[in-house]
Amino acid sequence: MRAEMVVMQWPSLAIVEYHIAHIPTEFPYIPGLLSFREYSALLAVWKKTAT
Repeated sequence: MRAEMVVMQWPSLAIVEYHIAHIPTEFPYIPGLLSFREYSALLAVWKKTAT
């Protein structure tokens, strides 16, 4: 699983920060439950951005 986050400055849209998180997939794909599969990757990249 891979998640990316870009923080940009307004209104110029200049890139301030850019982070990528690679983590193993821990939850199988089940229609309607995609958020459970991708949440851990999003949380990992958010933690990198918050520091």
